[in-house]
Amino acid sequence: MKNNHSSNLKLNALFELSQKLCRQNNFDEILRLITQKAANLLDAEIASIMMINPRTHQTLKTVFSEGKKADERSYRSLHTSISGWVLKNRKSFISKDIKSDSRFRQSVFRNIPVNSVLCTPLCCEDQIIGMLMLLNKKDTKEFKDS
Repeated sequence: MKNNHSSNLKLNALFELSQKLCRQNNFDEILRLITQKAANLLDAEIASIMMINPRTHQTLKTVFSEGKKADERSYRSLHTSISGWVLKNRKSFISKDIKSDSRFRQSVFRNIPVNSVLCTPLCCEDQIIGMLMLLNKKDTKEFKDS
C-alpha cells in the first residue's frame, strides 16, 4: 500500500511539473524547474541538466538544482566523463559507486564527494540534446536499477 501511495505522489508531482512547464516561456526557468523536481522526486543531493548541440556535442548550458551547491570546477571531470559515456552508448548511466566503477579509471573521481550517479539522455527526434544527471541519493546514498 505504501508503494502505491509513493507512486501516486510521484505521478502527481510529474503532472504538476508538466502544468508549470506549459505556462513557462523562460528556457532557464524551465531547466531550473526540471532539475529541482528531479532532485526532489529521486531524493538526489544534486541534479543538473546539461544541454548540448546535437551536431557538435558542445555544451550549450548547464543548470544545477537549488539546494546543495556543487562547485562546477570540481565536478567538471565527472560531468565530462559521464556525459561522454551517455553520448557514446546512447543510453542511461547508473553507478552505485562511481569511485570503483570499472567503466572509468578509479583515480578520476577520487577527490569528488560523489558516491552514486544516475544520468539519462534527453532526446528530441532521436537526437541527444542534453542530459539529466543526479548525484548522491540522500537516503541510501545509491540509486537502484529499478
